[in-house]
Amino acid sequence: MAERRTATTVLALGVMSALLEGPMPPYEVARLLRARHQDGFLPGGTGTLYNVFQDLTKRGSLEVVGTFRPGARPARTVYRITDAGCRELHQGLHDLITVPVKEFPRLRAGLVMLSSLHPDEATELLRTRLLALQRSVGVRRNALERRCAGEPRQFLLADEYDVAIHEAEAAWITFALEQLLSSASQG
Repeated sequence: MAERRTATTVLALGVMSALLEGPMPPYEVARLLRARHQDGFLPGGTGTLYNVFQDLTKRGSLEVVGTFRPGARPARTVYRITDAGCRELHQGLHDLITVPVKEFPRLRAGLVMLSSLHPDEATELLRTRLLALQRSVGVRRNALERRCAGEPRQFLLADEYDVAIHEAEAAWITFALEQLLSSASQG
């Protein structure tokens, strides 16, 4: 039975996805991801990106097309995605989208330890987060409305998801604050 292999990181999937548009050097991939607002998963900057290119090439998911030297600048290596890389990308995206996993956002970690604080401080921290979320939703909605006119729909979905998650989180924090304040007044 063949072993199922998927990209180990979201960044690797982003690289392969960008290379579907054609061969390019890593700095062009980074530029493309930033232009599409997909650079949120570039945690270590371009150094990490070059490591991903090396790993994907070693695994046979990418291959070097050639190198060129633009003027006096350093040589640029151009990569393209292989058939194996296309299969890996497809499987990785399938897993990312269809398989729910328990994620560990920072807020959840803070909520687990919230009882370490005085109740007044805990509610104040939640209020501060709520205000930040409300501002963020407004800013993100405005940015999304400006982008809606000129970009294909599939490039907006991740930003729409971010707005929806922030709105849901704000609604939950509002509910949690009401519950905390209600139980404090009864206790």
